[in-house]
Amino acid sequence: MKEPLWNVGLVTSENAPKPGLFSNSNPEEFVGHYIKKVFVSPCGRREHMWVKITHVSDKVKREMSGILGNDPVYATQYQCDDIIKVLPEEVEQILPG
Repeated sequence: MKEPLWNVGLVTSENAPKPGLFSNSNPEEFVGHYIKKVFVSPCGRREHMWVKITHVSDKVKREMSGILGNDPVYATQYQCDDIIKVLPEEVEQILPG
């Protein structure tokens, strides 16, 4: 998902991060959807990016894997299309895929 660079630091109250909101969700429910997750840059800046969940990689740990859908601005240790591991409690928002 391509978004303008100026948008990376802006969050409305409606879209503010809600960590833990999906903690009790079944990881299978996220497959095929975009989720928003926070990433921390090497210097400590927080950046919220979209990950398209492709599968549940560890059912015991409830760990999901997906593809990063943004070009990071601050969290430059990641690149668009990287494979990312996500836990349900890290999901801040979900969009239909």
